[in-house]
Amino acid sequence: MERWKRDERRDARAADGHNTQVIVAQGFGGHRLMYARLLAEGILERGRVPLILTSVGACDSEEFNTHLSRIAQDCQICELPSITERTIMEQVAGTIHPVVFPEGDAWLRGLGGAWRRSGIQARLLVMRSKGQSSSAVVRHSQTALKALRRTRARLQSGASIYLLGSFAERPRRRILSDPVVLSGSEAQADLLRGEWAKRARGFNGTWVGVVGALDRRKNLALVCEALSRFAPEEVGLVVAGKAVEGEPEIETSIASMRAAGGPIIRIAGVLPDIEMDNVIRAVDLVVLAHSNEGPSGIFGKAVSAGTYVIAAGAKSLKRDVAKVREGAQWTPLDPVLLGDAIEEARARHRLKPVSLGSQRFIDELLG
Repeated sequence: MERWKRDERRDARAADGHNTQVIVAQGFGGHRLMYARLLAEGILERGRVPLILTSVGACDSEEFNTHLSRIAQDCQICELPSITERTIMEQVAGTIHPVVFPEGDAWLRGLGGAWRRSGIQARLLVMRSKGQSSSAVVRHSQTALKALRRTRARLQSGASIYLLGSFAERPRRRILSDPVVLSGSEAQADLLRGEWAKRARGFNGTWVGVVGALDRRKNLALVCEALSRFAPEEVGLVVAGKAVEGEPEIETSIASMRAAGGPIIRIAGVLPDIEMDNVIRAVDLVVLAHSNEGPSGIFGKAVSAGTYVIAAGAKSLKRDVAKVREGAQWTPLDPVLLGDAIEEARARHRLKPVSLGSQRFIDELLG
């Protein structure tokens, strides 16, 4: 892919307002650029040119290479040293299409009267509409404050605000289900399982997957503690994704299982969608042991692939499990209860894949 010089990217403005649509993706860690890619692909399908405004360093990041490199030559990508209401307006002047903010939480207080007076449409996606505190009282207060900020943002800037719901949410006005796009194939997943079996000396037991961006809120050490009850020939662990706090943190978390001789497959780094999706297809169970509330993209991919999900901790996951029913179960963040759930799930048959999708998410935000 041809790399642009930073000054050239900085001057990539929405010169043709009729043919250019802008995505503001100031953060590029985790899954943020995955949303930007889905939206950029939707813009291209409409015959327009995506202009992605992002932060300095984004184009050199692992996340950019994973999510956007394939379509970058068809987009304008502008790295800005400072992303503010003023610098965005300088870039989008003249555009007739809504400017989309996939990480809209950060812009509830970032857009004001100047934006409203400009006449430019803005569509904000709020990823975390609920409070995150472990205290119910504080959490409810945080949720109420977030709702107040959204109301104030609508009045000040005139922006349209959407809330990100889980993949299992029924369609509702201004609530968008977390988009689910599943790539790869069962044939590729079978090859992957064969590779794992060779690496694990012919292992033929149950593969349990912990996948995605891996930080302390994913409780990998607790998952390994839950797996310690099983014999090495019964259960193996696949840990796939970027170590947010560094690889030593992962090694510390899995040390007990490694010492017991349990098979462990570590696939490090930000994985391209096809690799991540084939891992989700290839494992027998996906474990989501989350301390934080909010929708899980991995949950939706697992359901779409027909892979059983064991969720733990977050009440938002519990609500999604209730909607999925046969494809998942929920337990508190307790290694004994989690181990019980894994033992029960090992006896289940493989589920049928479920078609989900992302079209409404794209259509609502792009207009």
